[in-house]
Amino acid sequence: MARLRRLFGSVLDLPQDVFLDLPRITAIGCEEVSIENPRGVLPFSDTELVVELAHRVLRIAGENLSLRTIQTGGIVVTGKVIALVFEGTATHD
Repeated sequence: MARLRRLFGSVLDLPQDVFLDLPRITAIGCEEVSIENPRGVLPFSDTELVVELAHRVLRIAGENLSLRTIQTGGIVVTGKVIALVFEGTATHD
């Protein structure tokens, strides 16, 4: 199924996040991380935030972290971001 999605996406020239159900993660310096298509946010503190993605978990470590925006399609995390760590295995690889 993943192969078919990749082929379909390449024929239509679509970004992978659209047809493979992948999140789009954008870091702006060390001050902001924007995550589109998250599945959920686990309990967090000002030093660690864990975001559930479609096939993995993203752990954000930092200082003075806060959720600036929470919407159905995405979240924005602000503060001093020190590390982004992906955990788990992706089923589409």
